[in-house]
Amino acid sequence: MEDKQLRKLSASDFKRLIGVQRQTFQEMVRLVKKEYKKIKKTKKIRCSSKIRG
Repeated sequence: MEDKQLRKLSASDFKRLIGVQRQTFQEMVRLVKKEYKKIKKTKKIRCSSKIRG
């Protein structure tokens, strides 16, 4: 299901489909994005250090 479709759902339909309230889901997404950025930066550093020597 696309993001646009999720936004159109009522609060009860959203919880039934996703399993958590919309606010909880948004917080989970925010935390995952934050950690993903950290991992992505770390991998770039590791890759560049391997190339150098």
